[in-house]
Amino acid sequence: MLEIFIQGIGDGERAIDLSDDAEAAANLSEEFFGKIEVKGKLVKLGPRYAFAGIAKCKAKLTCDISLEEYVETIQTKVELAYIVDDEKARIFNRELDEYDEIPIFSDQKRLDLTRDVVELLDLSLPMKRLAPKYRDKSFEDIYPEFSASKQNKESSEKIDERWAELLKLKQT
Repeated sequence: MLEIFIQGIGDGERAIDLSDDAEAAANLSEEFFGKIEVKGKLVKLGPRYAFAGIAKCKAKLTCDISLEEYVETIQTKVELAYIVDDEKARIFNRELDEYDEIPIFSDQKRLDLTRDVVELLDLSLPMKRLAPKYRDKSFEDIYPEFSASKQNKESSEKIDERWAELLKLKQT
């Protein structure tokens, strides 16, 4: 679990370096493997805690163009704010409530970042998955035999003579 121990800490800034197995994280997409790494800083000021950092994990993806599998490191910003408020923490429903600051209990010993990090990593998966070697190339460069220009050239060479007059009309 990606947890920060907060019991008894005073005001100020602390460097945070956490890691956990991707397989152990609940609800993380199956593309992820290895370690989830979270690095950043935790700032405590009175009853408020703020964490800002980067989360990253490796993912095995399938290229949409070539169907080749490739590994890419998915990285996302993590910015979370917490406030110590027992009353709000009692009624807080993470599924329903919109929040700027997540309420926590005054006797809470740890901040659990796991759920938020998992959600952010899942949202950072690319919609269009292209292997690095295909990212700067067009479809025609990768598969010239299926390019539109070649198909048009081949189709114009195979014109049935009965349609030749119509082709002349189309070209003018």
